[in-house]
Amino acid sequence: MFYYWRMGAKIAISEELDLNEVVCQRVNYLMFLNRPLSQRELAMMLGMSASKFNQKMKRVSRWSLEEISAIADTFEVSADWLMGRVALEADAPIAQRQSYGLLIRRS
Repeated sequence: MFYYWRMGAKIAISEELDLNEVVCQRVNYLMFLNRPLSQRELAMMLGMSASKFNQKMKRVSRWSLEEISAIADTFEVSADWLMGRVALEADAPIAQRQSYGLLIRRS
């Protein structure tokens, strides 16, 4: 069983969720930890258009391995964690281990 946080509540998700859904949930979680990071800002950091990023977050199109890798590098988490192969609590992002500070540095 995997878990994610929504509005401070721990939500259980089944293992049958597809990869795209899990990646979207984990990206939302990372953006929540790094608020006020917007989808537009993250899209620019990843080198994609805001509309393409929005389509991926709405599950219209699927994440590529290159995009998953770029997100993992940006937030300093493992690709396995991002794809839900590791429990949310087992490989927590750095910010969670450091009193919820910002994970990424804006230049």
